[in-house]
Amino acid sequence: MTPNYIIHIATLGGLIDNPTYQQKYASMLKPQFKKLITDNSEFLNFNSLTPHPMAVLLVCVPICMEARNPQGYLDYFPDLKKAIETANYTEFWKKYGDKVDWNDNTLAIGKNFLTKFNEQDKKKWAKLTFDVSMVYAHNAADYKREFLEDEDKNRMDEAVLDLYNVIDGNTIIRNWEKIANRNYLGRGYRAFLVNTLEGYNYPVMVAYNTDIFLYNQSKEWIEQTASHQIGRRVLDYFHDTFKKQYTKNPKYFEDCFNALITYYNLKVLNKSELVYECLPQINNKEKLIAALQAKTAENPDLTPEDLMKYLLEMQK
Repeated sequence: MTPNYIIHIATLGGLIDNPTYQQKYASMLKPQFKKLITDNSEFLNFNSLTPHPMAVLLVCVPICMEARNPQGYLDYFPDLKKAIETANYTEFWKKYGDKVDWNDNTLAIGKNFLTKFNEQDKKKWAKLTFDVSMVYAHNAADYKREFLEDEDKNRMDEAVLDLYNVIDGNTIIRNWEKIANRNYLGRGYRAFLVNTLEGYNYPVMVAYNTDIFLYNQSKEWIEQTASHQIGRRVLDYFHDTFKKQYTKNPKYFEDCFNALITYYNLKVLNKSELVYECLPQINNKEKLIAALQAKTAENPDLTPEDLMKYLLEMQK
């Protein structure tokens, strides 16, 4: 099991909205397994900073663990199921405590969840753990036949070797912290490259400090998009509060937030233009960014919150 394979299953199960990939490889996920993922999507959707705890445990942790230890998955699911059923986590933490950074803001959601079940919940989450492990197990052979002999796999491995020469995560983080006057809450930033995001031109979030990228994007695109993702995390401190207050037009709210990140990203990377587009795309992006540039020209001391309020007020 690898990040490639988990993203493959997640996409075919509808957890990632990628019609191109889903249509091309639809036959590679048996209908009963697709239904299982669909029926439990509220517990398995993972592409956010605050996913459901079971999505963290069943999707995010295996991805992060596999990237560091390709053999580590062999016992993970039965060990997790046993720990949930018995409410005895001593052996589980002894074995998996150092396999991922459980203090990561996103992965910690799963860690904190483990000891809070009542008896009925234990049965529910143990069953879901078993069911998801069966999805992974019973579809692996088809995946191996289709992908592991593909020459794209070799190209992807080469891209991984180049990636760390492209993204200076620590410098980007420092620039974001300085511009936004806020702390980044992760330990560095990691970008994993996979070939099973074919047709999906935006990164997928699996931990606070980790995103998944399609391997064959340009180096410039990866660096700029990674910086946008880091900025998303740095500015997240006011996102949810503002969103609850502004319910008039959810799409406009997200457009404003992503335009604000894009505006700051130009400064972080010292660029006059960027090569990536957000997903979904920002409506009236140029107008929003021009408004931010004009406003900060009037008052350079405005905070990110001030600028977000300004954009939202533009629609009143």
